[in-house]
Amino acid sequence: MKKFAVVVIGAIVLLCNQCGQRAEKEETSQLFTGQPRTDARKIVGIMQEALLNELMKGMKDGDASKAVGYCNERALFVTDSLSKHYGVLVRRVALRYRNPANKPDSIESAVLQHMAELSAKGQIPPAQTLDLFDGYIRHFEPIIMKPLCLNCHGIRERGDIADATMAEIQKRYPDDRAYDFNLNELRGAWVVYLSAAPSGSASSSE
Repeated sequence: MKKFAVVVIGAIVLLCNQCGQRAEKEETSQLFTGQPRTDARKIVGIMQEALLNELMKGMKDGDASKAVGYCNERALFVTDSLSKHYGVLVRRVALRYRNPANKPDSIESAVLQHMAELSAKGQIPPAQTLDLFDGYIRHFEPIIMKPLCLNCHGIRERGDIADATMAEIQKRYPDDRAYDFNLNELRGAWVVYLSAAPSGSASSSE
């Protein structure tokens, strides 16, 4: 009887896993349109919402210094987890980065430099999409400084960043470059790699 119960429980667990996998596939198929640029923007929206939720958890008592530690421990995990879930590669990159993992490669640097030039002229840089020779596109969605961002990336001498927050940043990111940004200035960009094929909406993580 015990063996039978174990077998039944095992079958239920297996069935639940299979149902979960099918649900993920259905969710992914509903999300993606087969139009890489449209899909990339949807993915960025999902990533931004997820990271904003994590940021707000860290700042639930209004203390930006606690949010620094929270983001340090959670940001890359959230990005990597969602990338795996949707079967795509997503990065956040910046010319003046805080986390070395967000250092751009040569192509990303060139796009960011162009966006930064537009930002310096007071323009909001548009999204850009590059068609690569390996069958993929690389979609860039600019990250623009918002009021909340000033707490950790604003002008030091102006007092945008509190002393406790600055101390936490310097402790966790000794080579930090991501500060002295103004409101509405380019902070960096999201980069999404997707198949360039018309039918190539991102595959599931299976």
